Amino acid sequence: MISRGIDMEVKRIESDSIVDVVFHLKWKSENGTHTDGYQASRINIWRDFLHPSLLDKLKNRHAGERIEVCLKADDALPKFEAKNLFVIKTSQFDPQINVGTAVKPSVGRFYPKGLLKGVSGVFKANVQPFRCVQLNNGNMTVDFNHPLSGKDLVLSAVVGKVENKRIERGGSSVDWLEVLTDGPGMQGRWQSRQTDFFNSDAFSRDDEMPDSGFYSEPRYVQHIDDTAIEMVRNTYGRFLKDDMRVLDLMSSWKSHLPENLSFRRLVGLGLMSGNSKKIPV
Repeated sequence: MISRGIDMEVKRIESDSIVDVVFHLKWKSENGTHTDGYQASRINIWRDFLHPSLLDKLKNRHAGERIEVCLKADDALPKFEAKNLFVIKTSQFDPQINVGTAVKPSVGRFYPKGLLKGVSGVFKANVQPFRCVQLNNGNMTVDFNHPLSGKDLVLSAVVGKVENKRIERGGSSVDWLEVLTDGPGMQGRWQSRQTDFFNSDAFSRDDEMPDSGFYSEPRYVQHIDDTAIEMVRNTYGRFLKDDMRVLDLMSSWKSHLPENLSFRRLVGLGLMSGNSKKIPV
């Protein structure tokens, strides 16, 4: 009997690797500890930018390994600067986001900078967020600092698939720390002050007609974009295997399960409108 050897070499992260990583960013506000997750696909170790301390710990790691780095305030993000906290006239806030859609500034809330008029360095297409921190006698105090400015960060990473880069096609580099910190921090209060989330019609709907009218016709639409779908599919693929019995909740007419898997049994559960026909998951 002749047995053939199987190449069981474990790929480790090298300077020319392409890597999938699941990141978790932990930070503290005055009211609690927050953890934000992000699944990064195909990080180019040679071309993309990773914080030096993170890159150093990722080297020579393989799939399944976990690392953690502590990033001191102002080490990874711009420090808090008083000049980025200033007063403008409330009239400089343009409430018209789209045709027929208007917003009213509320204390503690974030808005795209493009809504501001007559502010140096701000242009209409700018979607970078700023925070409204005070409204008083026709004036608005705004905070242009990063939501995580002045906060210590703990960044952990679980290595997923590691593969060798076969060809360099060029293209742009990704600053992964910038990606990971785009959004986190916005859920925290500003200097412990309560955020104003409500107004007189906070729970009213744009269309107050009965829901039955909305669902009277089939609506075969996707509620998340292609990038989000791919991330969900990759996450499912990490945990699901062939021959499993799977209950796919919130499936509706289209599933985001990996197409290359063969399940023993698959049941999809989701909202189907009254006149729609059953569509196999």
